[in-house]
Amino acid sequence: MKRNIAALVLFLLLILVSAGQLWLLGRTTERLTAIISECEKSVNSDSNDLDERLSELAGYWEKYYRTASFLTRSDSLNDMAADVSRLRSMKDGGELAEELRSLRTRAELILDEQIPHPESVF
Repeated sequence: MKRNIAALVLFLLLILVSAGQLWLLGRTTERLTAIISECEKSVNSDSNDLDERLSELAGYWEKYYRTASFLTRSDSLNDMAADVSRLRSMKDGGELAEELRSLRTRAELILDEQIPHPESVF
């Protein structure tokens, strides 16, 4: 009986830790996509605060990268990190908007890959 209780406690602890990691990744991804959306709005409106928004994105990217690299594979994160570092050098608004869209989509995909789906189990 003690083994069953210990196994149940470990199983519940595993579920709790996994849910906490998923929540943390979801929260940081949500914030990253919000910052990217603000950058897209600045690009589309040709406003003067684009450099400020890109600085905010670069600053938050460091936090996101630390969190996500702890919880996920780093292959796609390394590609995204290279793209984030190139954003400031992009002068063409269309190219910048496309790159921002790509970053947002990849961040959402990273989160989606971490969500367990029933078809993956059975």
